[in-house]
Amino acid sequence: MQDVVSVNDESGDTRRTTHLRERVRASAPTLAEWMLAAAACGLLVAAFPDFDWWPLAWVGFVPLIVGVVRRARVLTAFWLGWAAGAAFFYASCYW
Repeated sequence: MQDVVSVNDESGDTRRTTHLRERVRASAPTLAEWMLAAAACGLLVAAFPDFDWWPLAWVGFVPLIVGVVRRARVLTAFWLGWAAGAAFFYASCYW
């Protein structure tokens, strides 16, 4: 753990932290994946009673599933699911 936390070791080498940064960036969702999560949220909110577009409930999760399956990484799936779920919760709390 100390090797990952320290920026410079005795030789001044920063390879470990650079490798960690690359892994975090590689698992971060892309803009297209964020938009798919937002689309899933919009479809699911539109399926609520005030809008009365209930058939959208059957296809509401499809954009989120496509975004998660595009790059099968656990951290990416977590962030996309968390963001879509939180946005859906706050958007549907009006009633």
